[in-house]
Amino acid sequence: MSANFSLFRLSVFFKEHPSLFAESETKEGFLARVFSQDFKFMHRNTEYYYVKAGNSGNNIVGRIGREATFEYHVSPIERLQKASMPAWRAATTVLDPSDGVDGHKFAIEAAPGMGREAAVLASLVGYVNQFIDSLYLLEANPIVRKGDFFQFVREAGAPISYLSIAFTPPNGIWSSENSAKEEVREVVNKTRASKVVTILSNKNGLDLSSDGIKDAVDYAESGSGNIRARAINGRAFSSSNSQEVVSVDVESAASQGEVHDFILNNTEEVLGRK
Repeated sequence: MSANFSLFRLSVFFKEHPSLFAESETKEGFLARVFSQDFKFMHRNTEYYYVKAGNSGNNIVGRIGREATFEYHVSPIERLQKASMPAWRAATTVLDPSDGVDGHKFAIEAAPGMGREAAVLASLVGYVNQFIDSLYLLEANPIVRKGDFFQFVREAGAPISYLSIAFTPPNGIWSSENSAKEEVREVVNKTRASKVVTILSNKNGLDLSSDGIKDAVDYAESGSGNIRARAINGRAFSSSNSQEVVSVDVESAASQGEVHDFILNNTEEVLGRK
């Protein structure tokens, strides 16, 4: 039995017009504060709840849940009639809020009946940005499996005629001998843009062999942007379909009813670091 976790990078950037009552805090402090409190948010007209479930070192373990209906049959004495009762479905989350090389990393479990992880997280982020008072705005981007884009380029069967990369402004948290990151930072500093989009197009095919293109793809794949591409023959690529997923073996823990403790003690594995 495995628990599968989709990985995201949380980008934190300053609001243009923060509340006068917003307190000064670091980006790490902001993330830790948000995910250490309980709150309710709406996702597709359904109430979802986020609750903190514990800490493992600097990592924060939480759960996202929603109410559901459990159907069952009563005893033969009651003629095995159908009955139902309220119950809850939930997905475990793990966050590293730190400003380290691989920080601001968020994992959310793929759990039955909970909806697509990216969509649920987008609704949670929307709630945080609208209702939690802070100097900052939050954005979540999927971390993409390394190499998927250039594998598509090799296997497309035709030259790539269109490439779009939408970058999220750098947090300044990743080690960064990366020209794309520095160029995005410069554009953001000069224009105050909240998103930087690069589009390359040539109906006869693009040359994607330069170091600049490789840097841009690496930066986006780290959870700092989204990539879309199309080949001359019509084949298409979207990084949203190349989400990095970590599978954690929880079978032995499940047999003993200790899955929560197992996750709490293995957050680094859930975050894809082992």
